Amino acid sequence: MKDGEEHTMHWATLDSFMLDDPFWQQRMGMPVANEQFLRAVLEHGRCSSYRFFATDGAGAERLFGILKGRFPWVADRIRVQPQATLPMAVRACRPDVVHNGDFTYYMPHLIEWRNRLSASLRFPITGVTHSLDTPTLYTKFISLLMDGPKPYDAVVCTSRCAVEMLRQSFDEIREGFRERFGGLLPEPPGSCIFRSASRTGASPCPPGCKPAEGWGFPKTTWSS
Repeated sequence: MKDGEEHTMHWATLDSFMLDDPFWQQRMGMPVANEQFLRAVLEHGRCSSYRFFATDGAGAERLFGILKGRFPWVADRIRVQPQATLPMAVRACRPDVVHNGDFTYYMPHLIEWRNRLSASLRFPITGVTHSLDTPTLYTKFISLLMDGPKPYDAVVCTSRCAVEMLRQSFDEIREGFRERFGGLLPEPPGSCIFRSASRTGASPCPPGCKPAEGWGFPKTTWSS
């Protein structure tokens, strides 16, 4: 790839990666880490578009103003829309990945919805780990499994400890379900250690696509 060359890649999210409350934004680990990730993506990424789907129209207008003010050099590639427009937006321009700042909030619902789309419209869904000691975590893991993640979905882990914890937790849940109900839950999404450099030999992709190198994440090239 030549210097300055842009990928024809469309990145999307349902997450703002920031809190509306400035006090807690600077004092809680997850929003601080998510804001740093967002800054890195928008400063160093070479995607053709960055699409944010806010909860409603007012939220979309407010978020666009914040992003435009903080990242003016990439404002022409930022699109912010209400979440209600997501089905139409996916049909108009399929995202190469939908990444969120947490893997337990939007990710299960997105997976369930994505799986009902035609194969030609499906896209990878990813989320990142943060605190893994909350009381309701296993309930969220079960929800994620029940919604049917695909091999091209992934949980991005910030440590090897997180990878091992997820593997053990998903194995325990699936084994417990088999013993109690006699059935099998779907395989969990893949897990990977976050690295700042691009990774080669990317994991399996959705139907009709193949992986290619991109900054910070695999670029997906779709066939017609």
